[in-house]
Amino acid sequence: MKIAVLNSSGNVGKSTITKEFIYPRLANPLIVEIETVNASNINNTNLNIKNYNTNDDIEELYFNIIESDNVVVDIGASNLSGFFEKVLDFEGFLEVFDYFIIPTVSTIKETEDTIKTIEFLKNIDVAEDKIKVIPNKVKKDVKSEFAILFKNLSIPVDTNVFIKDSKLFSNLALLKADIKSVYRSDLDYYKSEILQAETPQEKMRLIKMDMSNRMAHTIIKNFDEMFEILFDETPVKMEIAEPEKEEVTIVKSHTRKKPVKKEKENAPVEEDLNIEDSEDF
Repeated sequence: MKIAVLNSSGNVGKSTITKEFIYPRLANPLIVEIETVNASNINNTNLNIKNYNTNDDIEELYFNIIESDNVVVDIGASNLSGFFEKVLDFEGFLEVFDYFIIPTVSTIKETEDTIKTIEFLKNIDVAEDKIKVIPNKVKKDVKSEFAILFKNLSIPVDTNVFIKDSKLFSNLALLKADIKSVYRSDLDYYKSEILQAETPQEKMRLIKMDMSNRMAHTIIKNFDEMFEILFDETPVKMEIAEPEKEEVTIVKSHTRKKPVKKEKENAPVEEDLNIEDSEDF
């Protein structure tokens, strides 16, 4: 699949949806990031990612898109005009994309920008069934929170596809991590490390890792279901190379009495000895 992720509004979750929702569920995917203003994901070692500047030759972008069977083009809001100014000079360029994903949140400005983005795509002859809206940061009920958006959209939207508001993503931002780097199949993986943390800062970091892992278990399931609904395709199982957990050795000090020698009546009694025993578990 070849997917463009875009919205003329910033801060709606484009990069998060690209790297945490779509990318891990595609086989051998590539991210082409078109972003010159906000923070880049180019240094994330968990991602196969290339950066494209809209001032560069369009041929490079075109090659990056067609060379991979599965590619996600993440277009920053500030780069949207430059992107379309270039690609619209080439007849049929946009037809290489299977889907145009539009993340959005429920605030008024972002709602208006989302509607404008959809109408723009339709005006340049992008088929309606290629345009998919993903409501983001849903607190309780997607239908009531996004009522204005749904009322004014000119395309159908599946209200079963949305992303719940979660502390996971703010935790990941603080940790400078992603789901793949914090996820462990063992829910208790971080417990022993938390208990052995030597500083309050390290303890808090590990607690955030632990809680992020627990939230990730739920979100991964939700994202798998969303992917299948949105694209009518079974997602690739997210591959995570989990590090082997080291055995923890705790050394305890025991007091053990040495038997008193009775060979001589007046022989001095030997003092108690401290012997260190180790317990592995």
